[in-house]
Amino acid sequence: MLRLLLIVAVSGLLPQSSPNLSTEAVRQAGALTLNLSEPKKDELFPSSRDYAAVLANNGTRPASIEAVQMPGGYAGSGRFYACSLQFWKASSRKWVTPRPAKLLNFGKTAPPVIKVGLEPGKVLNVCTSLLPQQQGHVGDSVRFALSLQWDQKPTVFSNMFTIVGDGDNRKYR
Repeated sequence: MLRLLLIVAVSGLLPQSSPNLSTEAVRQAGALTLNLSEPKKDELFPSSRDYAAVLANNGTRPASIEAVQMPGGYAGSGRFYACSLQFWKASSRKWVTPRPAKLLNFGKTAPPVIKVGLEPGKVLNVCTSLLPQQQGHVGDSVRFALSLQWDQKPTVFSNMFTIVGDGDNRKYR
């Protein structure tokens, strides 16, 4: 209990304009939830499923999250958020992130980062993975981990789910 009080007291001393995780970001993360969608079969990879999660702002104030906006054309298009997949390692009873989302994943030169606003009561599609095609194995226990700022530790997590495969009729949980 004393440890929790100390963390809250120390975080209250951080300046609001700090580029690191400020008290505002801590408050914002508490109002945000990462909700899983029902996994969908993929026609190109029938043994895999498309998993997705949406970020919901359950608070009373607008929130913001950093994203990479690709320009289109040869470089590709789309908006990408700092969302990683974490695996539950039962032997150590810890979550591990084999491939954390980093700006360097987009090339030697980091692409421009934009701020995306999320109004109260709204949702935003932030995490997608084709599993196990992209990573993991059928039966792995995983969760999405989202960083509100690139190259920062994740602050918002989805519920744990199990990767299912072709012919697996288990109900999604």
